[in-house]
Amino acid sequence: MKCPYCGEIDNKVIDSRMSKDGNVIRRRRECLVCTRRFTTYEHIEESASFGMTIAEFPTTKVAAIESHKRGMNVLMGAPNLVRGGSHSGNIAAHELAREGVLDILSSDYYPASILHAAFILEGLDNDYDLPKAIRTVTKNPANAAKLNDRGELAVGLRADLVRVNCVEEFPIVQQVWQQGTRVF
Repeated sequence: MKCPYCGEIDNKVIDSRMSKDGNVIRRRRECLVCTRRFTTYEHIEESASFGMTIAEFPTTKVAAIESHKRGMNVLMGAPNLVRGGSHSGNIAAHELAREGVLDILSSDYYPASILHAAFILEGLDNDYDLPKAIRTVTKNPANAAKLNDRGELAVGLRADLVRVNCVEEFPIVQQVWQQGTRVF
């Protein structure tokens, strides 16, 4: 197994488990050259078999693409996009956007980054226009979490809304409505 980060084949298995049916072994590995950890493909198979709907912070492009192919929503931290990459050296969110497999952005450890990241996403070299980018922080996470009463403006839904004004390409919140009532 090649390390997805540095391409070396020298690695060690840290954790190994047999699948329910006994046909597949899932392995967590650590590269002996760059010391980064990665999960083999079989981890994705296990998550899909459990009915998972969200692949949270996949560490490699391969993991994100395979998760997406199996119907999981790929979630990345908004700070990853704002910073231009992962603080821990994993796959960059903008690379997954370029592949068309970035579905959800979360605020992660920096809540203010979520809105900024959606606007950054729209401006990168990918297929995300502003409505599609905004769905990564609204409709997509709501649908993945089965919160069917929110995530878009439609008759019968909560009517949560944030009005922003971009100042030097940075979105500034101007007004907020929650369930149709202005709260800010």
